[in-house]
Amino acid sequence: MDEEYDRVVRDFVLECKMDISAGYVWVPPTPPIPAPTLEGFEEYP
Repeated sequence: MDEEYDRVVRDFVLECKMDISAGYVWVPPTPPIPAPTLEGFEEYP
């Protein structure tokens, strides 16, 4: 029983680490659109 629990916990932790690493890989390449460009368009109607 304890061995099975340890195995489940280990798998869960590994999945969490994979999700976190995937998040760090995928989040940075998509920066938010800078606001100054929108303000520049407003200055030239």
